[in-house]
Amino acid sequence: MEEFPRVVGYRTFLYLLERFKMPAGKRRIGMVDLRGSLVNELVELVDLAGEIMIITSRPYLYENLREWAMCERGATVTVSGDIHRV
Repeated sequence: MEEFPRVVGYRTFLYLLERFKMPAGKRRIGMVDLRGSLVNELVELVDLAGEIMIITSRPYLYENLREWAMCERGATVTVSGDIHRV
């Protein structure tokens, strides 16, 4: 149940991001997902931003997303395990 507010916040963020006039390829987004709980949700974000930086304590969870984003969408997903960057 503790993830529900995060998911609602993320969905609201996606909704607002879709409304911006800036082209998706020019958007740079930073996310903090310490537990990697949003890894499956972030697929939608790849279509809305050209560059995504994710800070997490579980960077290995994002390897497939990184590869898919670059190969399929031409988006750059950078993952950092340095949680002190927050």
